[in-house]
Amino acid sequence: MELDIKKQKVLEGAGKLILKYGVKSMTMDDIAREMGISKKTLYQYVEDKNDLIKQIIQLDMELDHEKICSIIDLHLNAIDENFEIFKSIVQNVGDVPPNILYDLKKYHPEAYAMHREFMWTFSRKCIEENLIKGIQEGYYRQDINTAVLSTNYILMVMNIFENSDAFGKDVHPIEIYKEVFKYHISAIASNKGRKYLSDNYASMNFNQ
Repeated sequence: MELDIKKQKVLEGAGKLILKYGVKSMTMDDIAREMGISKKTLYQYVEDKNDLIKQIIQLDMELDHEKICSIIDLHLNAIDENFEIFKSIVQNVGDVPPNILYDLKKYHPEAYAMHREFMWTFSRKCIEENLIKGIQEGYYRQDINTAVLSTNYILMVMNIFENSDAFGKDVHPIEIYKEVFKYHISAIASNKGRKYLSDNYASMNFNQ
C-alpha cells in the first residue's frame, strides 16, 4: 500500500509538470529534476515517458470516475446533478493547456486512445443516464433521443479540446465548455426545468 501511495504522488507530481510545461517539452530528466527525485526512482514506477503519460491519464480517469460517481450517489435531481458534475469538470480542467489533447493525439496516441475510450464509455453513459433521469423527473423534454444527444454532447466537448485554436488563442477551452454546457442544459430543459434553472441558477441568465 505504501508503494501505491508513493507511486500516486509521483504520477500526480509529474502530471502537474506536464500540465504546466506541456506534453512535448518535458523530458524524463526534466521531470525528475523538477520533482527533486532521481531518474532511477522515477523509473521504478514507469518504463519510459510514454508509459508515464499513460499512467498519468489512467490515474486521472480513475479520479474522475470516483468524483462523478460520488456526485451521482448524492441522488440530486437531474439538473443539480448535471451542474455538480459540470462544476467538478471546470475545477479539474481549469488549468489544462488548450492543446493538451492535440499533443496527446500526436505524441502519445495510446494515452489519447485511453482518454477517448473513457469519454465514449463512462462519460457518455453518465450523460445518457442523466438525460433519462431528467425526463422521468419532468425537468427535461419528453421528446429527447437520449442516445443521440449524449453522443452529440461528447462530440462537442471533445471538439473543444482538440480544436481550441478555431476559437482564437485568447479564448480558453474551459470558457467555451461553459457556453456549450449552458447551451446543452437550456436545449434539453422542459418548461418545469427552465423555471428551475431560472430560480436556482440565475447567475447564468436562464430565461423562463
